[in-house]
Amino acid sequence: MSHYPAFPQRSPEELLSLSTSVLSGAVVVTAAGDVDAVTVPRLLGELAAVLGSRPGQRLVLDMARVTFLGSHGLAMVVDVANRARGHGMEFGLVVGDRHTVIRALEVTGVADTIALYHSLPDALGR
Repeated sequence: MSHYPAFPQRSPEELLSLSTSVLSGAVVVTAAGDVDAVTVPRLLGELAAVLGSRPGQRLVLDMARVTFLGSHGLAMVVDVANRARGHGMEFGLVVGDRHTVIRALEVTGVADTIALYHSLPDALGR
């Protein structure tokens, strides 16, 4: 039987940093770190606040600095994209060159249903 060393417990705030800004008429939520079962509620709360307060605007989720995208994160991306459409908002996802994020989106077919961008300027049409 194997015994693994105990890993220090980290809070959702330590695992994922978030920021929200308005750039070129789009609301941009930037996430950096892990997007998984522990951090999704926090990220979803941030995105839900945008969806509820800014109907009709463009929403960009910048995941270019996400280091891990788990199944809960994938489900959240699909859910937010659908909610955005329901609020009359365009939704774009910045993936940068993160193989971890891109591969998860491709394997699951999510990449075929959401506008993906390599950079924030691309997503903002600059």
